[in-house]
Amino acid sequence: MPNRTQISFAQTVDIWPVVERWAGANGYSARESAGPDKLYQKGIGLLVAPMMLSIREVDRQVMMEAWVRCNLFNRLASFFILPAEIGIQSGGLKAVVPRKIARDAVNILLQQLGQPLIP
Repeated sequence: MPNRTQISFAQTVDIWPVVERWAGANGYSARESAGPDKLYQKGIGLLVAPMMLSIREVDRQVMMEAWVRCNLFNRLASFFILPAEIGIQSGGLKAVVPRKIARDAVNILLQQLGQPLIP
């Protein structure tokens, strides 16, 4: 299973107002911002592993990466079965709950942006 789920599409409208509304409504908070890159995180990793979404906009092209970050506590609790990062697409038995939560949230954003959903 890939470490991160990757999505890319051509930008037709300003995505940032949609992204900011989505982040607030779905519990994601901005972590870092450097030029065209923005990183959002949901959760802090105590009960459920943190869910991450990176968005980069360059030359009217949007690239997103979504993943669940399994910190040392999560990995230790799973006897190191969990990798440090895992993509949010369906399939597999690792980190099923946080991957589904993240996938559902990111699919809401993709739907609002008129893009295909993550299976």
